[in-house]
Amino acid sequence: KITREQAFFYYTVMLHCSNDEYEMQSDHVHTPNRVRDNAGYSLMPEFTRAFGCKAGDAMYAEEESSCYLFGPQS
Repeated sequence: KITREQAFFYYTVMLHCSNDEYEMQSDHVHTPNRVRDNAGYSLMPEFTRAFGCKAGDAMYAEEESSCYLFGPQS
């Protein structure tokens, strides 16, 4: 069983599924989707809560490490 919050993250990542070998080519200008998804989501407190991430987990980031792009803390 998964929660609605977890389902949201699974669904959005699945939208980005692609061939990372293509994205890893030296002439490709974008970071691979898996890197963009993992890096962005690991900085979200909502992701941390949804999956119960704890210090030491690969997808856990301390609040001090979070990067705010929008809103009052950006």
